[in-house]
Amino acid sequence: MNARQVILDFIAAARRLDMETFFGMLDENIHYHMGAKQPILGRKAVRADIEALGPITQMDWELVRVVAEGNIVMTERLDRSTINGRFIDLPAAGVFEVRGGKITYWRDYFDGHVWHSQGGRPMV
Repeated sequence: MNARQVILDFIAAARRLDMETFFGMLDENIHYHMGAKQPILGRKAVRADIEALGPITQMDWELVRVVAEGNIVMTERLDRSTINGRFIDLPAAGVFEVRGGKITYWRDYFDGHVWHSQGGRPMV
């Protein structure tokens, strides 16, 4: 499976709230970097960090653009999520690296002020 398809399947799992598939698509040793937060290493740590946001009842991630070259995929998205009872509408860009069908690197870029103004938890 090519890297582009892996990321499309990852986004589809998010939209379905299929968290077992979503987290299962991450490599055991993933390097994850969200916004201004310090990078997180490892699937278990990424899962704990995302789950610490609170209950996620919606992840409607709309893909605006997807660019892929080899094992690198870049996305422009509109992430519309309901987290801990708060709706957050966040334009974001993501960079992913895929190896062996798993996501080994994931970095999201977005405006932290937009995140905070809509009730997103502080990122430290």
